[in-house]
This record gives sequence, C-alpha cells and structure tokens, in this order.
Amino acid sequence: MCAERGRAEHRRAEGRHAEGGPGDGAADRQAFEAFMAQTADRLLRSAVLLVGGDWAAGEDLLQGAFERTYRHRPRIAGGNPEAYVRRALANAAVSRWRRLRARVTGPEPYNEGMTVFLCSRCGTAITPELVELVAVPDVSDVERDRNRDKETGRAPSTIPRGHYAIDPEPWGAPYVVQDDQGNPKLAQSRGHLVVYEGAFVISAGSRNTVLVHPDDAADLQPLPNWENSTGCCGPAGDAGLNRACPCGAPVATLAADCYTPYELHLDPVRTYAFSQ
Repeated sequence: MCAERGRAEHRRAEGRHAEGGPGDGAADRQAFEAFMAQTADRLLRSAVLLVGGDWAAGEDLLQGAFERTYRHRPRIAGGNPEAYVRRALANAAVSRWRRLRARVTGPEPYNEGMTVFLCSRCGTAITPELVELVAVPDVSDVERDRNRDKETGRAPSTIPRGHYAIDPEPWGAPYVVQDDQGNPKLAQSRGHLVVYEGAFVISAGSRNTVLVHPDDAADLQPLPNWENSTGCCGPAGDAGLNRACPCGAPVATLAADCYTPYELHLDPVRTYAFSQ
C-alpha cells in the first residue's frame, strides 16, 4: 500500500520536475519504482517508529521522503538512496514533532523526552520510543537470583519495558587484570568475580552503553555462527558484541545467562539516539 502511494507521489514529483537533470526518463523512473518496491516495507517500519507507532503518519512521512529522494536523485547518483531516504525520514520526523509541540495548548498532550535508538550504519530504528531512567535500577544479587525464571534461568530484565538507562561504568569485553588481586572487585556492574588465566580481571569495555529491555530491540539478531554468544543457558555477554542490526552491523551485547543479569547493551558508537 505504501509503495503504491509512494509511486503515485513519485509520478507527481516527476511531472513537477520534468526538466530535471541526469537520470530522467522511463529507465530512471522504473529503477526508482523498483527501489521503492524493494525498500518500502522496512523503511515504513522505521518511519512508524519515528512517529510513535502511528501507521498513517508513518506512511505520509515515507511518501515525502521518497519524493524528496527522487527530486534529488542527481546528487545521489551512484550513492546509497536508502540512506538518503532514512536521513529524510529523520529530518521530517523532527519537523513533525516540532509542529505538534507548537500546537500544544493543554498541560500534557505532548510526551516530552521520548527517544528512539537507531543503527549508525544504516539508520534503521532499533527500538521503539523509550523514556530515560535517571539511573540504572539497583537490584541486589539476592533479589535477582530469587526471581529467575525456573525454566530459562533468566533474571527479570534490569530495565523495564519502554525505558532505557545509560550505564556510566565499563561493561563487557575486553577485560584487564586487576591491580589488587588480594581484594578483587566484581568484573563489571551487576556482574561477578571473573578469573582469566589464574588472575582476577575487570572490564575495560565501553562506558555509557545504552541499557534497554531485550524485548525493546526484538529485531536484533545473533551474529553469524552465534559469535560471542557463549554461555551456559544463554549468552553470558562477556565476549564482545553479539547482536546485529538487520543490516548486519554488530550493535549490541545481550547478557541472558542463568548467572548473569538479563539486559541488552547498545553500543554508544554503533547506535545513536533520536530524541523528540
């Protein structure tokens, strides 16, 4: 449906720009229509996430992005038109939220502080709209272990659905030998003591990872051959990035073993935030 509406917009755009530059003509029109047909479904999902789950608004946003991309096709000839569409979607979503906020008259009709996280490589939305927590929830080891699922061994998620928190502490690989072997620290926040080659180690991984509920990034997939997903009853999350965007880019680390917390860490460089 969106692809058909997009093609209609594309034909109207072509009529308005019939005197355009390179790439005009039937072959160019057919190539662009093929591009829309191939990408419309996944681009629509990203558009809908950017407008808070409103499918109609998402379709309108995508139509405009397709039209803008077609108008500027000479400048992106030989480039990546899908990336251009995704940038156009993000810019249009920002403009839309600003217009909505400008029309607000009541005390709380506009939901401030919502954030979507996207893949830095392709611009795909990884999460729905999330609300930031002031800090990572403080859950004791005893409470976490007491509430583990009896079948999977998973603890309750550190982060509730619909929220995220920034973890300021180093987390995950690589690990380095601790200076004080007589009084070792936990290898990482919400972790446990870890010994590599006879020595206690501590995380020297990324700071400021984005902590989310794993179900809020359900489209992420394991890396090929389950790379970095070793563990007992699930990935321990101590071997490095182990979850990828649908485009194939590794973007996150899932910890979901029977002795670890249950949480997903979005890499702060391989993902980025879009806030409204």
